[in-house]
Amino acid sequence: MKVHIVLPLTIVVSVALLGFLKVLKKEEVKQEKRTRFQEIKVRVSADVLEEYLKEKAETEQRLRKAEEEQRTLEEQMNALKAKEEKATKDVDICKAETKTETDQLAAAEAEVNKLKGELEKESSSWKTEQEALKQQLEKQSPVCNYVKEESAAQTRTLCAGEAQKKEEPKAEEPKKEEPKAEEPKKEEPK
Repeated sequence: MKVHIVLPLTIVVSVALLGFLKVLKKEEVKQEKRTRFQEIKVRVSADVLEEYLKEKAETEQRLRKAEEEQRTLEEQMNALKAKEEKATKDVDICKAETKTETDQLAAAEAEVNKLKGELEKESSSWKTEQEALKQQLEKQSPVCNYVKEESAAQTRTLCAGEAQKKEEPKAEEPKKEEPKAEEPKKEEPK
């Protein structure tokens, strides 16, 4: 009996062990799959993390370069602002000088116009005086009435020209006298 009980019991225990082994085998396969999946997941995560770290490093490097460029641009901007302020001051000074020069030019032009007006007045008064003097020259000088015909050649020429003008209407020729040995002193015309 013992055999009857031990044999079926052995078979049941063997089947149970076989079933248990199959279940363990399935669990082991599942566990292996999970482990492989976890390993793959860890590798992928590590790769992704590595890529993120590379991108982070590149981004930080670009950020540093951008900050350096920004500092450089700010320095250039400050320099350009200083140049702009200097140029603005120069322009203001130039405008002030231009205004001053324009005012001086306008004053000089006004002075020139004033002087031209005075010159024209003087010129017209000189022309009037010149005409009056020409008329006086054309008339016989009262001094010529007192000058002798025998007097100096120059005074004779001056008064003779006037005398000829007077004598032309008479149509007579004046008598010429011989000059004396003694010539009278020359008188200066007034």
